[in-house]
Amino acid sequence: MDARWRKLEREPLSVTRLDTPIEREGIHRVLPHRTTMLLVDRILGVDLAEATICGEYEVRTDDPIFAGHFPGEPIFPGVLQAEAVGQLGLCMAWFAEHSRTSVTDDAVPLRAKVTRIHHARFFEPVVPGDNLEIHAALLERDALAGTAAGHIYVNGSLRSVAAFEVYFDA
Repeated sequence: MDARWRKLEREPLSVTRLDTPIEREGIHRVLPHRTTMLLVDRILGVDLAEATICGEYEVRTDDPIFAGHFPGEPIFPGVLQAEAVGQLGLCMAWFAEHSRTSVTDDAVPLRAKVTRIHHARFFEPVVPGDNLEIHAALLERDALAGTAAGHIYVNGSLRSVAAFEVYFDA
């Protein structure tokens, strides 16, 4: 994974855009997360051949996290940026498992638990009002575990990168 991670850390991911984005209603069928921990507002693109995905999340100015992180100088926590990449990576695992780029009404979310954050870097702060463009790639996947990595951009500027591993619940 190290060589692919190093390449992924330096180069943007290529993602095929969907004709119609998948909104929160569809995301609820793919991810078990809900407000306040759902960190993907919409999925903009899925590329099954490359196992890449693109989504976005608006960092809301009224998010209670900013009351303590940090008063007078609010910054969206790095751990939540890594979580957003992870959630989108889990979405990619769902699309790959079902070999499709759409969500059906009977879809059931994948259940997973993070077992390891391999790497994370934070280049510039993410602040209230930022619209995050999140890119993720599924690097490895089998019946028990998966590894994904990705980037977060704000207005085309790279803000953070993260790579992590999950264990899939039966």
